[in-house]
Amino acid sequence: VLLFRREIARSVTWAGNPEKPAEPGPNGLRLTPRKSFDAWTEIVRHSCQPWSQSEIAKAEQVRIALVETLLRLTEETSELRRRLGERQEFLIAELNHRVRNILNLIQGLVSQTKESASDITSYTSVLDGRVQALARAHDQLTLREWEPSPLRDLIDVEVNAYSRGATGQVRITGDHPVMAAAAFSSMALVVHELTTNSVKYGALSLEGGQLDIHLSIADSGDLHISWRESGGPKVSPPERQGFGTTVVERTIPFELGGTVDLRFAEEGVAVDMMVPAKFVGLQNMKERDRANARKAPAAKDLRLQGKVLLVEDNMIIALDSADTLRENGAEEVISVATANAALDAIDNHDFSFALLDVNLGGKNSLPVANDLQTRGIPFVIATGYGSAGSILESYPPAPILRKPFTSEALLDAISRALNPA
Repeated sequence: VLLFRREIARSVTWAGNPEKPAEPGPNGLRLTPRKSFDAWTEIVRHSCQPWSQSEIAKAEQVRIALVETLLRLTEETSELRRRLGERQEFLIAELNHRVRNILNLIQGLVSQTKESASDITSYTSVLDGRVQALARAHDQLTLREWEPSPLRDLIDVEVNAYSRGATGQVRITGDHPVMAAAAFSSMALVVHELTTNSVKYGALSLEGGQLDIHLSIADSGDLHISWRESGGPKVSPPERQGFGTTVVERTIPFELGGTVDLRFAEEGVAVDMMVPAKFVGLQNMKERDRANARKAPAAKDLRLQGKVLLVEDNMIIALDSADTLRENGAEEVISVATANAALDAIDNHDFSFALLDVNLGGKNSLPVANDLQTRGIPFVIATGYGSAGSILESYPPAPILRKPFTSEALLDAISRALNPA
């Protein structure tokens, strides 16, 4: 910090012009003529009033105060960086932990599902359903940034996925609980097993069947879930306990410390479940109203036509997405892994629709999205980022599909792209 005073111009009178040069003569260097010593006045600039010792002392106090402030800010910045580094290490460790847990869970589902499968077709179908249930739960958690998520939404998603046209047979009453992320995925598997069992063998397998689910949060904060099926085929206890029954009976007690009472009554399956209060909350009324207002209408029956462009740099995801696109009317799916390849494909083919991944090997698909918008080709943007608002700000408006996505989520996004409001 530099302190300045304003300039003070002063008039100084000299005995002669001090800049006049001495000239050599017979008597050596002399100033001539004699009038050279007449009074000569000069305006002195670029100076100010001298600083007093008191003022210098005050300036020193200011300097010391500023230095102390800077040192304190430096220490705080250093401490903040240290805490951010620790948090980053924690998040990386937590991510590694979750990824390993998910891989172990999938490995367990693959292994356990084969025990109850009678053939490869049923094995594939059951395994796919269980993995998709986890993906749907992950979708909901991601949309809410891993905050507690509504249990009713989870039930609605499962019912819509496996009982198309039978949603009127499901009645949910009682409270509106939200569940912590730590319990949500576990609950997703339980709801999935109960729903698929009801669709295959229980109340939802017949048009007149009814499923009643009552949700109640006790004064203690514990969540009590009553699952009652009626109007379906007569029920008898299974001859042997399959993996699905094990999931229903043991997941909540083992992972959450709750209780489950599963009964195969003749009039229909009945289940009473309790989830401890530490995993449960009550959904805010205003938030619930906003969520209901945001709910999109059911996806219209749609059939893709012609050629479809798939821009995805992960081969497995590309293969799976291409199958889904073909199953829903795409005559040909052209898959590419880079933005340049996608732009070349657009120049050489007449596409009716496109599915774009955001991140393509460190680059993005923005040039492709802009080209598609210019040509009027509808498209959906897929992203694996939990919160992609800042990333997608530069993208043209389009439905967003968050990874990992289910077939139902993909179809809903396609419907919104082909049938914009």
